Amino acid sequence: MTIETFKKEVESIWKKHFPYSRIVVGNKCSIYKNITIRGFIAKDRLESLNGYLDNDMVSFVFYIEGIGGELESLDPNFVLDDITLEKHSYSYHIKPIYNKYNCYDSIHLKARKTKGNVNKIIQKLEQYIITLKESLKDSLRDDIIHDKHLELLKNKLCII
Repeated sequence: MTIETFKKEVESIWKKHFPYSRIVVGNKCSIYKNITIRGFIAKDRLESLNGYLDNDMVSFVFYIEGIGGELESLDPNFVLDDITLEKHSYSYHIKPIYNKYNCYDSIHLKARKTKGNVNKIIQKLEQYIITLKESLKDSLRDDIIHDKHLELLKNKLCII
């Protein structure tokens, strides 16, 4: 599977579970060549809190690298063989529970570094996306989603 095909596959999986949200799958090559996957509940800056995508309630960031380190190439036609999926951030904001003086608390979801062929990595990413969606639904049921994110999340999960 080429890098371009891989990116489109990841985007389609995100859209299957979060059809009204945004995902960015891009190449990163400052010092180290990898593919960065970043998911948002908001679809654009207008939906984000105070107009900043970084204020999104979800922090879904994963890196795709080669087995031994960086990818050999970021050319869209480069064929990916065995790759590594590594979690950078996999959490979301909730109401402050542990310290009432905090603005938010977070729920951190578990994800393991995974090595394997492209199909295995895509299946693992889909598992993580499904886990995120189910955990968000559970938090809505438990009434621990912060009021500033409540309406947007209900719209995105089609619960209203």
